[in-house]
Amino acid sequence: IVALEMEISGNYFIPKINGFDYYNKPPIYNWLLILFFKIFQSTDEWVVRMPTVLSFLGIALINFMIVRRKVNEQMAPHSSLNFLTASNLLFYFSFQGEIDMFYSLIVYLQIICLLHYFQKEDYMKLFVFSYALTGLGVITKGIPSLAFQAITILAIFIYHRRFKALFSIWNFAGIFLMCSIIGGYFYLYSLENDPLPMITRLITESSKRTVVEESWYNSIVQLYKFPLLVFTMFLPWSLLVPSTRLRSVWKTALTNDWIRLSVIFLGFNVLIYWLSPGTKDRYLYMFIPFIALVSVYLFSLKSFKLFSWFILLFEIIGFAGSFAIPFFSKSLSLKHNLLVAIFLFLISGICIYYYFKQSSSRVFQFVCFLLLARIAFNFLVLPTRSEQKSSLKWQANQMVAAGVEAIRTEQYELSVFNPIIREEVSIPLIKHPPYQLSYYYTKNSGKILQYHKIEQSGVKYMINIDNYTFSKNHIILDTIVMKRKHSDYLVYELKGANM
Repeated sequence: IVALEMEISGNYFIPKINGFDYYNKPPIYNWLLILFFKIFQSTDEWVVRMPTVLSFLGIALINFMIVRRKVNEQMAPHSSLNFLTASNLLFYFSFQGEIDMFYSLIVYLQIICLLHYFQKEDYMKLFVFSYALTGLGVITKGIPSLAFQAITILAIFIYHRRFKALFSIWNFAGIFLMCSIIGGYFYLYSLENDPLPMITRLITESSKRTVVEESWYNSIVQLYKFPLLVFTMFLPWSLLVPSTRLRSVWKTALTNDWIRLSVIFLGFNVLIYWLSPGTKDRYLYMFIPFIALVSVYLFSLKSFKLFSWFILLFEIIGFAGSFAIPFFSKSLSLKHNLLVAIFLFLISGICIYYYFKQSSSRVFQFVCFLLLARIAFNFLVLPTRSEQKSSLKWQANQMVAAGVEAIRTEQYELSVFNPIIREEVSIPLIKHPPYQLSYYYTKNSGKILQYHKIEQSGVKYMINIDNYTFSKNHIILDTIVMKRKHSDYLVYELKGANM
């Protein structure tokens, strides 16, 4: 919705939603979306998802090339396929039109530059390229890129006792380049708007999820929740952990320079998220290719025998689950469900057959099973989700038909302490209607669903029915009936508007 409003308004430096300043994210990702809109001459959902899909595949491809060069050719396809088939990515996030996978690609490239050029002792390229990517990361999603850069540089240089390089002129040149990228954007932003609310918001968005802003109880619970979160994200490959000889982990890891650097990156950077109760799975995607590599590297013959039983278990579950699919969803036809069930039945049966027939290729067979199961998922689950979204499309069309032009909603001020200037900064915010509703309205009408603080004559407004206060000056024109968890909206205008 931010990209759509930028495209319509022609203002590419001030992110807005409903015509109101949006402070949570800088605009790089939205510029990329606008580029895709222009390339494909479309603002449909599949175009919005393209950056996620390409970033997902891009990380896998870069990982393949790096591992083949730094470790060995056998592990390159294994680690990339493990990344592509991690359950959280394969079955959920790989089709979301959100910023996180693109941001993970930027961070992944940033870390790859750091580790690669550190190995080559090419400090000019290390600092210049990594700091440039840090700057791009900051104006994509904010402060976390600074943490990744600072922690990783300190960790690898101190661990390898290369203290002098930290005071290299190229380190300061890189910092200057990063500040120029960040400062350049906020200078352009300041020409039209006060940058302090956005800067303050970016700082608080990062700090509010940490132990600093959370209770001790939540912080202690997080110590136990985080390993479970990572374990479930990386299923089924996280099952390699209990089937690996843990006593030899560090000894094995340190035998390869690239693995050692990857472990250092993981160990020091993951710690912040482990201690942050607000951590969500999408904040961790940049770690998964490194986790995939390390887990594959530690994969011994003994552990394979144990993990192979997990492979068989998953395939049997898929085989048995195919019998339940015809009863999965009443919204889909029985014929549709039967076809999906037969497809899953066949791929599971074939994979189980080859599990016993060709034991040497069980891992690749399992990868094929997961990818084919994802196709079955496409035909079974995605149509149901599409049907749920169609209600928002219908409501957006109803808004267009009713002539809705603007929204009335609650506006409030959030006072937040900015640690840079050591002052309270007031951040103006509003309660937006569902973002998808605004997206479909703008997409279908070609107009921005503007927020108006003061009512204007001749404008048809939409307001949440829970926030509406009756007025004799209003003419109620229509009701937008919302489904699921959202309240209905009223459409009204001021009396005498058409006189």
